[in-house]
Amino acid sequence: RNGGIFYPGNQRPYFGIEVEVETPSISEAIACFDASEKLFYLKSDCSIEYGFEVVSHPGSLGFWLDQELSEFERLQKLGCRSYKTTTCGMHIHVSKRALTPGGLAKLLYMVTSHPDFFKHISRRRESLLRRWARLERDPVGVIIQKVKSGNPYGDRQVAINTLPRRTVEFRLFRGTLH
Repeated sequence: RNGGIFYPGNQRPYFGIEVEVETPSISEAIACFDASEKLFYLKSDCSIEYGFEVVSHPGSLGFWLDQELSEFERLQKLGCRSYKTTTCGMHIHVSKRALTPGGLAKLLYMVTSHPDFFKHISRRRESLLRRWARLERDPVGVIIQKVKSGNPYGDRQVAINTLPRRTVEFRLFRGTLH
């Protein structure tokens, strides 16, 4: 459809997630993930006090709606945390190839024009948003620059990070294991 966010036709959007997790026992938490399934991989993250980052491979929206994600329930039972921390967040990556340039500009404009609303849905405290996912009011020229070539300031600690080569990263959400 003209004016849409995603390209029509076969440019289906893919989504990936990153969930930062603090854990009382790294070895027990790692055991929650079945290595043969290969939906997620675990990475260290210097911003997390004692834990790791759960990173998914990309999938379509339909794929994600069909997943059980029982690994996160097992993490909860172990006493792992992602919500009640000052270091954990959840980031959602969307494939750039599926976004029209106009659609990306609309997303950037919408988020930067309504910071109070996006602060509310992020579920983060304002101080943590300023640190990890700033909601700045970008002038139209900066939005156009972000669409063309990523963030002109080279800063990834913004609500919508356009620096990754293949994805747009939504960084504003507080972490969750639910």
